[in-house]
Amino acid sequence: SEYNLIVIGDVEQGATVKSAGNIFVLGSLFGMAHAGCDGKSDAVIVAMKLLSEEIKIAEISTTIKQGAFKKFLPGVPEIAYIVGDEIKIEQYA
Repeated sequence: SEYNLIVIGDVEQGATVKSAGNIFVLGSLFGMAHAGCDGKSDAVIVAMKLLSEEIKIAEISTTIKQGAFKKFLPGVPEIAYIVGDEIKIEQYA
């Protein structure tokens, strides 16, 4: 069955959160997140700030460049999801 995970607060560096469904972080994501860990490729990861070094959805993972400047509006959540064979990150408006 599918379960979603909601974290109220931050996921600190060194911590890992996993869910067979979606992951929602009502804070900043510094640690590792793996959504769709049972192979659900339409799972998403949503956080107020995606600051993790690596995230994974189903079997696809990506590293997030920490030095890259994101042209995102402050206070708007960010969403990560699969497009084709890669993970896309954008603002969740």
